[in-house]
Amino acid sequence: MKYTSANLEISLVARIVCLAILFLMTQISGGEVLPGITGTVEHHAGFPARELLPRNVDVWLPPSYGTNPAKRYPVVYMQDGQNLFDPAKSFIGVDWGVDEAMTRLIAEGKIREAIIVAIWNTPDRTKEYLPARPFREFLTEERRKAVFKELAGEDRTPLTVDDLRSDEYLKFLVTELKPFIDKTYRTQDECANTFIMGSSAGAFISLYAICEYPHIFGGAGSVSGHYPLGDGMLVDAFRDRLPDPRCHKLYFDFGTETLDKNYEPFQWRMDTVVAERGYKRGCNWLTCKFAGADHSERSWRARVDIPLEFFLRKVTGRFYPRHWWSPLDDANKPDWEILPQDAQPGEVILSKRNELGLLSNFAATPFTYCGKSYASLEGFWQAMKYPEGQDDPRATHSGLKWKFTRDQVAQMIAFEAKHAGHLASANMRTMGIDWVTFNGERFPYRPEKPGEHYRLIVAATKEKVRQNSIVASVLLSTGDLILKPDHHQAP
Repeated sequence: MKYTSANLEISLVARIVCLAILFLMTQISGGEVLPGITGTVEHHAGFPARELLPRNVDVWLPPSYGTNPAKRYPVVYMQDGQNLFDPAKSFIGVDWGVDEAMTRLIAEGKIREAIIVAIWNTPDRTKEYLPARPFREFLTEERRKAVFKELAGEDRTPLTVDDLRSDEYLKFLVTELKPFIDKTYRTQDECANTFIMGSSAGAFISLYAICEYPHIFGGAGSVSGHYPLGDGMLVDAFRDRLPDPRCHKLYFDFGTETLDKNYEPFQWRMDTVVAERGYKRGCNWLTCKFAGADHSERSWRARVDIPLEFFLRKVTGRFYPRHWWSPLDDANKPDWEILPQDAQPGEVILSKRNELGLLSNFAATPFTYCGKSYASLEGFWQAMKYPEGQDDPRATHSGLKWKFTRDQVAQMIAFEAKHAGHLASANMRTMGIDWVTFNGERFPYRPEKPGEHYRLIVAATKEKVRQNSIVASVLLSTGDLILKPDHHQAP
C-alpha cells in the first residue's frame, strides 16, 4: 500500500489498528491575484481585526492548487508578510523569495506542497511582536523599564507593558485569520500541519505563538531571533514555556554580521533550554549558524529553504534509518517483546526502543477526542471499560471495587494504562459482561467483526496523528514498509 500525506491508511496487527490522516475538500473563495510573482498569490487588503489595526494578508498557493481540487495542504503562517514575495513592497527592496523557494523545493521533490500565509506588519509591529506574558510575569518592574528603554533608544518614548498587544495579535491569528484561511482555502487545518515563523522580532512572536497555542501550531521558526534583548530575558522566560517535544518542531538560526554578530552566545543559551526540554537536534529541532550572513531580508532569502524543508520535508520512503533494524542483544528482554532484527523483508517493528514507538498505543502522545483529553491511545482504549457515571451498571454492581476512575485511566500511558485495563477486565468477568461504553453508548468489546469499538479506536488514532506533528512525521517516514507490533499477540 502506498502512503502519502493526502491519504494514509496503515493497518497494524491487533492493538495498532489504524494510523491514518483523512483530508476533506473545501471551497475556494480568493482575493486579488498579484502579478509578477512566482506562482499565485492572492491579496486580501485591509483584513480586519477586532482588537487591532487592519492589515494586508497575502496567500501563496502551491502549483497543484488550481488543478487538484481534492487535495488539501499544510499551512505556514509568516510574519512581516510584505517582505516575502515582492521586492517592490519589501523593506529594503529585496524580498525573502519564499515563492521561488517553495516552487523550487516542490519541483525537486524535497517538500510537500503547502500554502504560505504572509501577514503584513502594521505601525504597531513592536507592540504586536513582543511577547507580553514574559514581560508581565517574568520581569520585575525595574527590569521591564530597562528593556523598554533599550528598545526605544534615544529618539523614542519607551513602551510600557500595557502597550503590548501580542496576546491580542495571537488571538487574532487563532480566532480570526486562521478560521478564515481554513474556510477559504483547502487546508490541512490540524496542528501537525500548521506552522509559524518569522525573523527578528517576528521570531519572538512565532515562538510565543507555539508556546501559547501548542494545540494550534505544530512547528515554529525563529530566524535571526534578537535574543540579546534584555541580556537574554526571553531565553530565560521561555525556559518553562516551550511546548511538548513529542509533538512539536522548533527551528532557530542566526548570522554573524550586523545585528546578528551578537546572537551566537544567546542562541547557545536557547539551545541549552531547548535540549533540556527534551528536543532532539536534527529530529524535532534544528539550529543553524550562517557565517557572513547579516540581519536582513537578503540573508534570509539565501536560507529560507532550510526552515521550509525542515517543516515540510517530503519523505519518499526509499531510504530508511538503519537503526530501525539494528540487532539488539538484551539478556533482560521481556518475553513479550519482538526485537527490531526480527522483522521480515519489507517489514519494520514498531519498537519502543526507537522513535517508531511513537506509533504504539502505549506512547505518550496526548490528543483530544470528542472534547476530552487523553494521554495515550492505551488510556483511551482501557478507559472504555470503566463506569461513566454513578448510574452505570458497572458502578452499581454489588461487591465490585474500581481502583481507578475513568478520568484517571484516560490520563495513563503504557503499562500503567494496561494494568488498569486488566483490573477492569476482571470486574467485567465478575459481572459476566462483554461490553464497554463511550459517551453513554454500549457496544461489544473487541467483537469478531469490527464494530463500534473498532471505529472509535480508528477515529482516536487519526486524531493522535492529526494532533501530534512528530507522530505524523514518523508515520510518513515509514513509506511503503509493512508495520508490525513489537509484542506477541494475546490469544
